Amino acid sequence: MDEERLRMRRELLQRARRQKTSAYRRQSQMTSGKQFFLFRIYMTMILVATAIVLSFFSTETTRAITDSLKEAIAYEISLDTLQQWKEKAVTVFEQTVEKKENTTAPPAEQTTQQNKTNGFQPDLNEKSGEIP
Repeated sequence: MDEERLRMRRELLQRARRQKTSAYRRQSQMTSGKQFFLFRIYMTMILVATAIVLSFFSTETTRAITDSLKEAIAYEISLDTLQQWKEKAVTVFEQTVEKKENTTAPPAEQTTQQNKTNGFQPDLNEKSGEIP
């Protein structure tokens, strides 16, 4: 009986080890793709930061380096994707500007009161700054 219990216990321990190692392998395989993706993002950010820092210095070498970095980044991303991102960015920017204008614009009654109290009205003609 004791031998049978020991054998059963060994089998259970071996199964547990196999399951643990197989789960670890599956987890490491799934995270390796994520790790590679994060590494690529990290490297792209490093390249962009380098290009920004180098763009502050105006020399032939820095121009050549920033141009090569721009080409490397442009090689990774297609022109269509960049165009789509640009369109999205422009629409989001326009929407935020409209929201800010709507929230910061005072009501019409307040503007008329302000105009009444403000006695000075500048001349906005094109020739207003010329001395006759």
